[in-house]
Amino acid sequence: PVGSPDLEVQPLLTEEILLALPPDHPLARAVALSETRRLPLAAVAEEPFLPMKPGYGFRDQSLEACRAAGFEPRIAFESMQIDTLQAMVAAGLGVTLVPQMAAESALRPSPVFVRLEGPPFTRTLALVWRRDRYLSRAASAFLQMACELWHDAAPSPKRA
Repeated sequence: PVGSPDLEVQPLLTEEILLALPPDHPLARAVALSETRRLPLAAVAEEPFLPMKPGYGFRDQSLEACRAAGFEPRIAFESMQIDTLQAMVAAGLGVTLVPQMAAESALRPSPVFVRLEGPPFTRTLALVWRRDRYLSRAASAFLQMACELWHDAAPSPKRA
């Protein structure tokens, strides 16, 4: 979240956050058999948790989601790379939360990605720049292209 009046914010997309489980995890099998194919986040409260390292906004969001679900995650390992965390999940070393666009099902074995019960757990990606700075033609063109790629975004009319 960006809330400074000194900054201009252009949201680009909102994506769902998924729970990544080891492929042979009992919860992965249970979800495959369920009608809703969803799990409460609290179902993994006792599992080793694999978050991003401190300093990543997604780490903070993940830990806050766990706390909102009523538990303090048992952090087993941290990484700066979401791919590393997914490979560790696939190897059965814990669970993690993954943005939908980063969910890598090409791994063999692949983690099982599960939607969470309750209100959608999402993140919004945005471009942010200082309001008092000139936006070059190249930056304006980039902003326009980004907004066209993600159809939910529409640039504000006041661009230099």
